Amino acid sequence: MADWFRWWHGTVTDTKFMWVCRRSGQRPGDVNAVWCALLEHASQADDRGSISGFDAESLDCFLDVDDGATQRIIDAMFQKGMIVDFRLSGWDRRQPKREDSGGDSEGAMSSTERSRLHRSNKRIEELEKIVSELES
Repeated sequence: MADWFRWWHGTVTDTKFMWVCRRSGQRPGDVNAVWCALLEHASQADDRGSISGFDAESLDCFLDVDDGATQRIIDAMFQKGMIVDFRLSGWDRRQPKREDSGGDSEGAMSSTERSRLHRSNKRIEELEKIVSELES
């Protein structure tokens, strides 16, 4: 499981959230807070991207909103297609596995592996430059 997820520029002001606000009758800050909580939940799920088991009632308490407000926001997100089959619809596209720390099975390299490859490539470039200078 990854300990991070990507956040996209413009998310806070994305017009689809305003649609969710109007449909759910909730404020933009609360809609964005619910989205953040869903992203965190989905990131920590065994099946990354899934929001199954999300506790909307507890988030109502945390956000200090009326009972059911979080569920109304989630329902509007379903209606807008942001959530499909209890999964965040763009998760796989926006949270690619290739950038997670991992191994060959995911096609990913860890930070250490990327650093080693970068240093190796730099050494090769330096050697090629030296050879080129010697040949001239």
